[in-house]
Amino acid sequence: MSPPPPPPLLNTQQHSPSSNTRHKRWQIGGGMLMRGLTGRGRRAYLIVATLLFLLSMSLLILKSWATPRLPPILPDVGFTRGFSQHAAYHSRPLFSQKEWDNLIQEETQRGLVWFVQVSDVHLQRGADAKKEINHFQQFVDDTLSYVQPAAVLVTGDLTNSKTFGLKLSELPQEWLIYQRTVRDRVTRANYTLWLDLPGNHDNFDEVQHAHFRAYAVQPDIGATRVVSGGIGRPNITLLPLDASLKPGIRAFNFLGHLTLQHRQQLEKAVKHAAESGDVLLSYGHYPTNSIVSGGEEREVLAGSAAYLCGHLHAGLGLVNTMWTTHPSGMAEIELADWAHRHRYRILAIDGGKVVWLDVAHPTWPIVLLTALSRHQRTSTSLTFVIRLLVFSNEPISSVSLRVDDELGHWTDCQYNSGSLYTATLFLAPSTAPPTQADFIKALQVLVLHTSGSKSLLRVGMPGVGFEHPRPTLIAPLLLSIKLHSLEGVDTCCSLLQP
Repeated sequence: MSPPPPPPLLNTQQHSPSSNTRHKRWQIGGGMLMRGLTGRGRRAYLIVATLLFLLSMSLLILKSWATPRLPPILPDVGFTRGFSQHAAYHSRPLFSQKEWDNLIQEETQRGLVWFVQVSDVHLQRGADAKKEINHFQQFVDDTLSYVQPAAVLVTGDLTNSKTFGLKLSELPQEWLIYQRTVRDRVTRANYTLWLDLPGNHDNFDEVQHAHFRAYAVQPDIGATRVVSGGIGRPNITLLPLDASLKPGIRAFNFLGHLTLQHRQQLEKAVKHAAESGDVLLSYGHYPTNSIVSGGEEREVLAGSAAYLCGHLHAGLGLVNTMWTTHPSGMAEIELADWAHRHRYRILAIDGGKVVWLDVAHPTWPIVLLTALSRHQRTSTSLTFVIRLLVFSNEPISSVSLRVDDELGHWTDCQYNSGSLYTATLFLAPSTAPPTQADFIKALQVLVLHTSGSKSLLRVGMPGVGFEHPRPTLIAPLLLSIKLHSLEGVDTCCSLLQP
């Protein structure tokens, strides 16, 4: 069956915003003023314009940080802040034998669910792009078959949509590449739920996402999905947020837009998930600070365990991992792009806690620590229950762990199901690491394959191919500044242009 003809493009000459005219007036006025000044006057002019720019940025930052703190809608759904604080690290009082057996059984056998996120793929045509197409095809065919997530969340910019120079337009050839590389293969394999969303590069001069609806895997963009959370655990509601401009006027759709109708639909979906007792996981292309709406979109998503996004390409390369917790209580996690950095994310929800690991493709094996709890059975012994997700491109024969070289022999992990392994460690209080962060830094995992190859990983330490979600100073700033409030900054930048 031949693909549908490309949809007609929007004539952007009929949609010339007044802000563009105002921007040109500032440029003309600033240029004429600069030409009429002496050398000393020009320096003074640049100093004043620079000070205005810095003042505008400072006021913008203060405005972003002044958001009132709101209580989360789902206070029982915890968020794990950073890799050094995975899951609940707590002490329990002494137990009877029956209570102890029930506790260990619950800790080791409870279900969990994990997802994969990939963003900003930017598939494009051309001889130079063939290698990148094959690379992403390997991810779709092989990597996902090893990881086997409950769903794959593709948060926008599926295609590149650039012709010559900076000319932006949807290209049917690129969408055919996406169809062959993704849709045809995912539909044929049918081993995972593939949920893709359009980004700004998928919507240049588009009316109602015409190309996306013709070639994407999930043309029903706003549909929520419910995924089982595992045995005895709440379900996971996956809530998409499509903030693409309609129509997607090029050069202006770097920012997203949320209509009142869409906002009301999101509020309804969030309320339904809360009433059902589901864990809510939201995802979209645009970070919330780049979405223009009639209200505070972070308030709408405050009940989410996390909001996953892309678009900023790891802060334009300034930081490897970008995430923050907003005053509303919502965690926002941006993923680095696939196009240049080949990053993808494995995110798990274990016991209501969200944990994740960003991986450079291809890297094997992968170990994600999903839960760590400490219990005191007697006054002379501490018991640690550890839960791991272990993925490899080779068959695994065994997984073992220990806490540093000085603290005992290797302890074999018990294989549960899927990719879940659990272990119980017994340590004396005098030798156990004092904090959860210290414990994770000292944790070593040994993965033995049936081929005889071994891989030794320090789970809590930076490793080749892994980006642990450590908090940074820049990331909260980049995700908090409201980019759609840059009118004053735009004016100051125009003044600086000769």
